[in-house]
Amino acid sequence: MAPLPPVPELFMELVEEVLLRFPPDDPASLVRAALVCKLWCRLVSTAAFRRRFMKFHRTAPLLGVLCRGERGDGDIRPTARFASTSSFHPAHPMHYRWRAIDARHGRVLLEWWPTRKDEGPLKRIKLIVWDPVTNKQQKLLNLPTKYNVFPRTWNSAVICAAGGSCNHRYCSWGSFMVVTVGIKHGAIASYFYSSKTGTWSELTFSEPLYVLDQFKPAPGVLIGNALYFLFNRELRIVKYDLTTRKTCVINIPSELRWQHIVLMTMEDGRLGFATIDRYRAHINLWSRVVGPDGDDAGFAKCRVINLPKPLNGSSCLSGFAHDVGVLFIWTYYGLYSMDIKSELVRKVPTTRYCERFADVVPYSNFHTPEQPLPDGPRSSSLMA
Repeated sequence: MAPLPPVPELFMELVEEVLLRFPPDDPASLVRAALVCKLWCRLVSTAAFRRRFMKFHRTAPLLGVLCRGERGDGDIRPTARFASTSSFHPAHPMHYRWRAIDARHGRVLLEWWPTRKDEGPLKRIKLIVWDPVTNKQQKLLNLPTKYNVFPRTWNSAVICAAGGSCNHRYCSWGSFMVVTVGIKHGAIASYFYSSKTGTWSELTFSEPLYVLDQFKPAPGVLIGNALYFLFNRELRIVKYDLTTRKTCVINIPSELRWQHIVLMTMEDGRLGFATIDRYRAHINLWSRVVGPDGDDAGFAKCRVINLPKPLNGSSCLSGFAHDVGVLFIWTYYGLYSMDIKSELVRKVPTTRYCERFADVVPYSNFHTPEQPLPDGPRSSSLMA
């Protein structure tokens, strides 16, 4: 039998243009395309296609959320579970006795949950950074003893070390930083970890606040060159400047006391937050206001979103995906996502072992069938 004629080059260019337009939140569609023939498989698995794919779509899609739950065998100790909102499924979706703290730039920050023997008034903070796509993880050097803080009086965030010079499309393979803020001796203490040096910085203190508060166990917000963290009881937000390494406190309107608040990034890039009114069945969006002299003028309500059924009952805000503008809401019926622009509501498939009303950590990243690492061997595809 005579061999088949070669595929015209123009035809392959058209195929690539079509594949580039596949939805990024359905990475399994590229896998199915790769199974058509060897030519298509080689096409979608190259680094050049991955670069074009990310450049075409720009914003990394939401692949899933990490929620806190149980292992399922009667052990009630917390377990970080990855609940997929797309066709992506990590090779190891469950991390027993680890809690998801933050996710950004393709990485997830996990904290070790100690047993009762390990617990005490002061405990060692153990952290790892995990990439769900490649399943690579890096253990951080334990904090020195003098950095120990009381449980729940601290929060952390993981960011790309390149800062504004990176488009954050490939940086899940590069160096990173972990910023930790905590309350120590009535003042806000901060320090950061660099993956380049593998060490923690010296402890930096702000002016004493003389408060005994807790940080809300929810991901921080990265806006510009600053990270923002929310206190749990006090109506205040802690701002950490990545350039000066200094912290300051931003007050929240006093009428919002006792309301559940989720920090978010507004469409204009400003800091904002969402609150939920369970009695009137709507969500209030608040945006930071800048005064005429450029100073901080507080927050103002900018939008009201009516909650459809079944979200208009007993519901609670659980998180916000900043890259795609999606709010997460816990109800008695499970976890739901709401697109802020379209107000489209979808149910997130979770297991019965995920706790209700727990804060979730959204995870966004690009995933093509095979991702060659820039400085090492190819990593195998984790697509299920």
